[in-house]
Amino acid sequence: MNKLKYQKFMVMIAIFVICLVNITTIGYSDEIGVTDYMYVKHTYCCSKYPGHSSFCGTAFIDPAPGVTTTFKFSKTSSDILHVEWEWGSDCGTNYWDVNSSSRIVSNNGHAAWGPSNGAHNMEWIYTDVSLNDQVIIFNFWRYADTVFNITGEAMQGSREVWELKDAYGSVIWYDKADGFLVNGTFRYQSDWERIEFIDVGVENPENPTIPGYNFPLILGVLSLMGIIITKMKSKK
Repeated sequence: MNKLKYQKFMVMIAIFVICLVNITTIGYSDEIGVTDYMYVKHTYCCSKYPGHSSFCGTAFIDPAPGVTTTFKFSKTSSDILHVEWEWGSDCGTNYWDVNSSSRIVSNNGHAAWGPSNGAHNMEWIYTDVSLNDQVIIFNFWRYADTVFNITGEAMQGSREVWELKDAYGSVIWYDKADGFLVNGTFRYQSDWERIEFIDVGVENPENPTIPGYNFPLILGVLSLMGIIITKMKSKK
């Protein structure tokens, strides 16, 4: 193999290695701030029933202390972000998947709890949004996709956030850097659901998930390498 062919071969090898390194991230939007094993903890409270000002967990209390809930995120394939929503001892845990390229929900483990299949998720938005943009978000209390307008910027504690509002009186805030839901109240008619930020962090899992593989990409890269090597051999 002469020097030119060797250089071409090494370039192809480098391209192949780069493709392999990125196989598990292709299709995983760079506009997503939430990361593998990230968790966001809130206090959750809602009001739904006539004659009761607050309803939290399984008890009617006024004022209501709220229920601690946690969103946990993990990447389970090249374009799917898996979400678990833990509600302590009150309701257990629900889960669903979100397509990172569309924010569309699938595989909801409990249809009446969390964003419905085919809807846009509510626990995070993209980080490349701007003031006056419109974002489709699942209004959990309306139980339907709703158009939210980014109406302003604010500070929630030490975090810079986007303020979003919908036509039903909801006001919610998302972290500008990471895109996760910080605080806010989802409203529909006289009902409301309030989320209040407690903590955010990244877990160190004992049994980390194995990222999915983009098999069409793998096949394409291998086929390309086969063609290149065959042509190089034929020119000897």
